Amino acid sequence: CFAPGMLALGYYHNVSSNATEMEEHLSAAKQLADTCLLMYTKFNIAPESVSFSANGMDIADGHNYQRPETAESLYLLWKVTGEQRYREAGWTVFRKIEQFLKVDGGYTSLEDVSSDPSPTNRVC
Repeated sequence: CFAPGMLALGYYHNVSSNATEMEEHLSAAKQLADTCLLMYTKFNIAPESVSFSANGMDIADGHNYQRPETAESLYLLWKVTGEQRYREAGWTVFRKIEQFLKVDGGYTSLEDVSSDPSPTNRVC
């Protein structure tokens, strides 16, 4: 979920002289960020990858490897757009990381985000 931040930075730095293209980049960044955030709200914490079908979003790879890209993208979208919802969403992601990945001395990964994040599910 690094792409929303990358697209937001491109928009901010005006990487194209085509205004329509720049608005499309920002729109894509927002839509991708919404999808990334959905992974943190549908599951305990975001899985490594998901698949999409007529039934919605399903876990493709249930591992969580502590990827902070979603929080970074949400922060960048907040700074670029000024929309408070991205700041609040970033806070949601941070709280999920604290709740499910924090251990004594640092943070850990999860084997399967769809199961209880008990110590036996953690990859310490």
